[in-house]
Amino acid sequence: MGIKTENGWRIDENNNRWDANKYTIEQAETFSYTLTNCINCIDCRDCKDCSFCRFCRDCSSNPQRIFGWKMGSRGDVPAVYWLEPGKEQCVVGCFRGTLDELESRVRKIHANNPEHLENYLKFIRKVHAFQEE
Repeated sequence: MGIKTENGWRIDENNNRWDANKYTIEQAETFSYTLTNCINCIDCRDCKDCSFCRFCRDCSSNPQRIFGWKMGSRGDVPAVYWLEPGKEQCVVGCFRGTLDELESRVRKIHANNPEHLENYLKFIRKVHAFQEE
């Protein structure tokens, strides 16, 4: 299994990639070995049957996912992945955590910015509604 370094990424033969500033070639090789039938994933490990995921850990099958829109002071686009409700993984900029942790964090960080706060809370409500369908 070969890993190439290109444009700041460690890339395997399935186009899964890891940030070259964070991971060595050896680490990327190890992570690549833990991916089964995964393609075009970014900074993932220990997953199976995923595609186009970011920062996934321990997914036993291709997770459900929902993406938001540009929000917050940096215009980040949130992504939420899950295999079952209540066990989500949220990725927004440098934040990684559960949906509840995201809500707690945005309530704290954007307490004085009602526009950003409401935008995040609207996204969180949409994720919960989608999970209930």
